[in-house]
Amino acid sequence: MRNAIQNLFWAIVVVVVWEGNIYSQDPPGGSDPIAIVSRNAKDSIKLRWAPLNYSVWLAGNTSGYIVERFTITRNGLVLTPPEKTTLTPSPLKPWPEQRWQSLVSSNKYAAIAAQALYGDRFEVNLKQSDIFSILNKSRENEQRFAFALFCADVSPQVAGASALSFTDQRIGAGEKYLYRVIVRTGNSQELRGNIFVDPTEIYELPKLQIPEAELMNGVVSLKWPASVRGGYTAFFIERSHDGKLFSQITEEPVATAIPAAHAEPTYEYATDTIKVTGKLLYYRIRGINAFGDVSEPSPMVTIMTTKKLSEVPYIRKCENIDNNSIRISWEYPEKYNQAIKGFKVERGLNPNGLFTPITQNMLPPDQRTVVDDSPGISNYYRVMAQGVNDEQLSSPLYLSQLVDSIPPAVPKELKAMVSESGEVRLSWAPNSDPDIFGYRVYQANIEKEELTQLTIGPAFGHEFIHRIDLTTLNRHIDYSVMAIDASQNHSALSTLLKVPLPDKVKPMAPIMLPVRSGTDGIRLSWYASASADVARYVIHRATVNENVWSKLDSVRFLMDSIYYFNDARALSNVGYYYRIIAVDEAGLLSEPSAAVTGIKTDNTFPAPIKWRDPIVNQDRKEVVLTWDYSLSGVKQFQIYKAEGEGPAARYRSVTGSLRVYRDQLVIGKEFKYRIVAIFDNGSMSEMSRELSVRY
Repeated sequence: MRNAIQNLFWAIVVVVVWEGNIYSQDPPGGSDPIAIVSRNAKDSIKLRWAPLNYSVWLAGNTSGYIVERFTITRNGLVLTPPEKTTLTPSPLKPWPEQRWQSLVSSNKYAAIAAQALYGDRFEVNLKQSDIFSILNKSRENEQRFAFALFCADVSPQVAGASALSFTDQRIGAGEKYLYRVIVRTGNSQELRGNIFVDPTEIYELPKLQIPEAELMNGVVSLKWPASVRGGYTAFFIERSHDGKLFSQITEEPVATAIPAAHAEPTYEYATDTIKVTGKLLYYRIRGINAFGDVSEPSPMVTIMTTKKLSEVPYIRKCENIDNNSIRISWEYPEKYNQAIKGFKVERGLNPNGLFTPITQNMLPPDQRTVVDDSPGISNYYRVMAQGVNDEQLSSPLYLSQLVDSIPPAVPKELKAMVSESGEVRLSWAPNSDPDIFGYRVYQANIEKEELTQLTIGPAFGHEFIHRIDLTTLNRHIDYSVMAIDASQNHSALSTLLKVPLPDKVKPMAPIMLPVRSGTDGIRLSWYASASADVARYVIHRATVNENVWSKLDSVRFLMDSIYYFNDARALSNVGYYYRIIAVDEAGLLSEPSAAVTGIKTDNTFPAPIKWRDPIVNQDRKEVVLTWDYSLSGVKQFQIYKAEGEGPAARYRSVTGSLRVYRDQLVIGKEFKYRIVAIFDNGSMSEMSRELSVRY
């Protein structure tokens, strides 16, 4: 049995022990400890599940798995509650040890799975590589769990014998299901996994992308995107010498495994050791899923089996010659001269920029020094060794500088654009100095304020974006730019650029002064807004009765402290509300001022109301007031009341359609009444004569 484990493991690319890495329903650490995948057929649904850790696997082996099906919808209608069906009359458990014998003789994975389930000991004691030495240190339980799940993943027969699969052959047309796999432990705990299945969905194997291939030291390393991991448990690697006839490089599939606590890898990996050189090889991959389905092959990748260049040159020193040229010297083992065509020495102004050769022709393989007659102030050099197959290896970068004490030119042509969101896009003309390294940007909020540096490090382009808060009272912002060369010489600051800012602050409201009413109109006055950018004041008016505001007029800004306006269009004896809104140069509106009231008088009032004799009801202790009034358009009557010789005050209001009011009396008290009519246009009648009532 141990030999079977060792032979199988040589064909599997394993890094560490994995746990349920192909099941996408819930990752390790999720709410469900059992993960499930499904495969739809015309008349059945296949389920495969995997416990996500050793303890759940052990519980499933002991107590067995119960498969339940809930019918969620039928013919487009949701069933409430769903129909529950237990598909396993008794829990599914792994086959007994004796029953495995027939499967072991024909299935190598069955031998591994049976050993993991029933073997007294389960060890992988391989000494061929560090990979296996790492696995040998893993706990025996983890090894059992990992190998058992892998064997079930690559063999549907082993999955069934391990009680990790089930086929539902009693599905109905037009139905959708939720399947649940349950393990009930001895302590009454219920471990479960869930998956929703729509039988009408067509099951398709994911398409495989072309793998990448790299040859180094006689080993072809293959990798391909791991995005298909959710569809495949392992992969077959196929090789061809003519691109037509392919064969598997290993009898067993390979799988890149990951620890359960880690994120999914970016790539799958496989290797192939070759002994031939000068040959073109073709590789492709096929995926196998948890149900034993094998995919169509991926597109082919080709690789030429030539010896790859592996030795890197190193620049030993760069000598400054009279501050005009630089001699570059490098090291490279002479025994590799036959493996290269020669060297190229390249120069760049910065480590991440463009590099250009300093000589037109390639240098011979035995040369180890060259002189750069046209260096800049700062120079980054690299030596490229070019192999006979045109592959290249680059030396690490080497910085060499000439002495430079001349500052760069001052930046010019500063421009700025400000967006409505507060993004300032600052630009300037590129500096003409060949050794320019970058720029520093400075800013001030108010005139004569000390400039503040905005850039943490030098800006490498000739544009800079600065975000500012426009909800301030500042009307402009100042910018200046400084240039820096590769020797850290600083230019003087550029001419200050004043950038106007969009106005986003609404003006302050004006303050209303008392209203004066007269026969020629209603005279308004107000204190000017405290904001400096007011352009005009807009006067709004509303009648007291309707309270609907409309624009009346506007007054332009005149630097006055107090403004006046006379509403000569007001109707006589009609009450009005007034308010003022300040408008600034950007068109922003202030809040309305506090409203004031006024009425235009014409020195005439409608006739007063005539009282009828009051009726005193002593039993009810009340007086019934009645009156006559013939004028139309009365909105309401306002009754004023005074006690004894006290002042009269507005007491009650009644609707204009009434001519009666009842009021309570007090024994021994004298009350005096007056009444006035309020018309629909806001005007009022003269005050009536005084009516005295004593009880």
